[in-house]
Amino acid sequence: MSLRTKRRCLRGLVKICGEYGVLPNSYIIPKSKIQKLGDDPVSSGGFSDVWPGAYKEDEDKEEKYVAIKVIRYCESEDARRIRKVGYFGLFPSRLSLIVLQSFCQEVITWRRLSHPNVLKLIGVMMDDKEFSMVAPWMENGNIVDYVREEHQANPIKLARTIFKFIQPFIESGHS
Repeated sequence: MSLRTKRRCLRGLVKICGEYGVLPNSYIIPKSKIQKLGDDPVSSGGFSDVWPGAYKEDEDKEEKYVAIKVIRYCESEDARRIRKVGYFGLFPSRLSLIVLQSFCQEVITWRRLSHPNVLKLIGVMMDDKEFSMVAPWMENGNIVDYVREEHQANPIKLARTIFKFIQPFIESGHS
């Protein structure tokens, strides 16, 4: 498959998943395989909190230390309806729908990224109160914390590296 065809497929997948608020079942991690650690998030942003966690993919595999990015807004009743259906479906309220669409678009885009400096998305999780994205834990935190703490880090060089990587996504409509 050509790179152009792959990009078209990805754009289509992002659009469908975002518009209808659905995700492939292969992206979903059962709640029984994830455990939040601690009483408070280690980091917070505008719409989400990051918690340390433990993830055990299979009984015969070692438990992994992970970051759980929890989206703050999710109505409990809507989440119960979705879980009952068995996949992420449309929310009745408009605000919830917008949050769900954005969540699905971010998940699809993140899952497809492949670069040594970008964390892989392990999967997503949902319970009665929240949507979560699960990724490997990074001991030095996010890039902003790393630059702040690591006096040797060159923020301009890091920014150029990041831009060089994301430029094809921006140009193909995945901003």
